[in-house]
Amino acid sequence: MDVERRSRTVVLWGAVLIGVGVFMLTQTLGLIPSLGGDLVGIVFTVAGLALLISYLVLRTHWWTLIAGSTLAGLGVVILFPGDAGGAIFLAGIGLGFALVALTGIQRWWAIIPAGTMLTLAVIALVGNSIGGNLAGAILFFGLAATFGVLAVIPVHGRVMGWPVYPAIGLLAFGVLTATGGAAASVLWPLILIAVGIFLVIRASKKSAPPGPVH
Repeated sequence: MDVERRSRTVVLWGAVLIGVGVFMLTQTLGLIPSLGGDLVGIVFTVAGLALLISYLVLRTHWWTLIAGSTLAGLGVVILFPGDAGGAIFLAGIGLGFALVALTGIQRWWAIIPAGTMLTLAVIALVGNSIGGNLAGAILFFGLAATFGVLAVIPVHGRVMGWPVYPAIGLLAFGVLTATGGAAASVLWPLILIAVGIFLVIRASKKSAPPGPVH
């Protein structure tokens, strides 16, 4: 980081600390009405938004996206308590990792925790109303979709092949969980056939001779 950018970072965080300090001081002196527990929620939300804005302005320290989104989500949960609190908090973490993945393809790994946390957020939101089997199926389907995304995103000019295998396996477990295992006798042979076809096609492409050079 160059000197100018470092100075901008220091100034930004100095301004944030001054703002939070002034707000808390006015609360303590009774210059504005006390907000009680809501003050904590406001502080978390403001701090989270400040971290998110700091990345948008300075384009440094990608981890601030995770911290900012998590703090903002926690602040929302504190300010608006309810049954969806757990889902909002998990979604905040997942969103942070998703934003990290969008900052550059070299951070493709962030897609995995992003998909995991967002899937857990969905389960936390609807899990009590759909039963254990469907909640488990959602978990496997969400993770399968996460690796499916990795399987189609080019990284450094080429598509990664390995995410296909966990995606297929997790998809299979999702179907088995959703059906209570009733489809196992049919599903597993189909999976073996599909994986075999995939391996044969992939090996054929690698062993194919190169075309004529003109």
